Amino acid sequence: MLKEDLLATLSPYITEIIQNNIVISLSTKFETVDIDSLKFISLIVQCEELFNIETNDEDLVINNYNTFDDFISMILRHLNNKNQL
Repeated sequence: MLKEDLLATLSPYITEIIQNNIVISLSTKFETVDIDSLKFISLIVQCEELFNIETNDEDLVINNYNTFDDFISMILRHLNNKNQL
């Protein structure tokens, strides 16, 4: 799955969680989106359920992500690991 495709899949969930109709791209910075730690955890949980993946504790730290590209890369890493099992 390409990053753009994954972002397109997640965009409706992101919009619902942040309660803002902002257009999200891979280069969108987390600091420009109204996403606090609670909303971020909601997004992580949504991804875990949607893609049947498990994230690590280090993945739950919002400061580890500068842009949505960073976040999507983390999800893809978990998807690739899952597919290798």
